[in-house]
Amino acid sequence: MTRPRNSPTFEAADAAVEQLRQLLVDLRADTERGTAALTRRVAGLEADSRDLQELLQTTEHQAAQLANLYVATFQLHASLEFEDVKRAICEIAINLLGAQRYALLVRDDDTGTMEIVARSEGLASPFTGDRYPGGDASVDAGLVDGVVRVGMADGSAALVAVPLSAQGQVLGMLVILGLLPQKGGVGAEDRELLDVMAAHAASALLAARIFQERTRKLRTLEGLMDLLKGSGGR
Repeated sequence: MTRPRNSPTFEAADAAVEQLRQLLVDLRADTERGTAALTRRVAGLEADSRDLQELLQTTEHQAAQLANLYVATFQLHASLEFEDVKRAICEIAINLLGAQRYALLVRDDDTGTMEIVARSEGLASPFTGDRYPGGDASVDAGLVDGVVRVGMADGSAALVAVPLSAQGQVLGMLVILGLLPQKGGVGAEDRELLDVMAAHAASALLAARIFQERTRKLRTLEGLMDLLKGSGGR
């Protein structure tokens, strides 16, 4: 029996099979390389997405912080009435700083002592009377050097002591003695707000004091004018 002319040999078939096997190997390698490259690309996109999310959260947080600073500044300078300024300081302490227990001290120009003009309920000595007699280490130190103090210290019940200084003089002190339960503590972002309080609350108090004094003088002059007019009429 003779083999037909041009019929494939076993060697040719083996070569074809080997060639096909090599193609499959190459195809698998290409697929693995493509899958690895795609995996790296997906991982890169996921990392970029996380970075973008973190940047967005940071931006939103900064925007919220700027809004809080704006609100605080606006509230402090919205009125020249002392009661309004006092109320604004307390609202900022509660709503923006998360204070649950606090006291606001303001210096009495006539006596030089610190009056407790506002406070939360349930405070202990030395924040129970109408005047602050001294005795809290952080508050006493802040009244002298005008430095904001954050954190508990020996001889002090204050978590935060914020001197309200203007024109080189400490006009008052915001003392935070306890935070709301949902407020974990005083963070770095709160320090900016504390700095705003230290500067703007003091200037607002100073403006209110000047306005109050000028209003008192104006009313006195008006009273004298009315008295003089009445005397002239008789």
